[in-house]
Amino acid sequence: MQRKKHLHWWLGLAVAAALTAIPAAAQGGRGGTQPYAYEPAASDPPPVKTQHSITVNGKTLSYTAEVGKIPIPDASGKTTGHMFYVAYILNHPDPGHPRPVTFSYNGGPGSDSVYVHLGGFGPRRVELNADGSNPAPPYRLVDNADTWLDASDLVFVDAVGTGYSRATSRQDLMKAATAQGDMDCFAQFGRLW
Repeated sequence: MQRKKHLHWWLGLAVAAALTAIPAAAQGGRGGTQPYAYEPAASDPPPVKTQHSITVNGKTLSYTAEVGKIPIPDASGKTTGHMFYVAYILNHPDPGHPRPVTFSYNGGPGSDSVYVHLGGFGPRRVELNADGSNPAPPYRLVDNADTWLDASDLVFVDAVGTGYSRATSRQDLMKAATAQGDMDCFAQFGRLW
C-alpha cells in the first residue's frame, strides 16, 4: 500500500510538471480569460454525457462522465486532427472552493491514456487479482477507491495517433509525433477543453 501511495504521488508530480510547460498563450478554455481563436465546426459531434456516483472515503460523489473529440487547429485555424478524451466532472462542487482540473495522459510514443485512466486514477478501474496481477479476459470494472475525483475533475486525453485520436493527414500525424508538435496539440486541447 505504501508503494502505491508513492506511485500516485510521483505520477501526480509528473502530470503537474507537464502542465506547467503549457505556454501561457494556450491557457484559457472553460472559465478562462482569453478568447477562443477557433470554434469546432457544426459537423463535429457534441460530447456524450452520462451521470454516475461513487463513494470515496465514506463520501458519495455524483459526477458527469463526458466522452468526446476536440478538433485541433494549426496556427491558420485548419483542423490538423481530433483528440479523444474521457472527462469526469464533479456535480455541484463547493462554490467557495475553485475546483482544479487534472489533464492526464500516458507516455509514448504510441500509447493512449487507458492505463492511467482504467489502471490508475479514474473513478472506475479494471479489477485485478488478489496478488495485483492482471486477470484473464473478460475484464471487469469496479469502483476505484483511489480515484483523484475527490480532489480534482479529471480529463484523460489520447495523443494524436493513439487510442481514438486521429490526424487529418499523414503529414499532420508526422508533425504531431514530434516533441514540439505533441506539446502544441496538448496545449491546444487544454485551451479548447
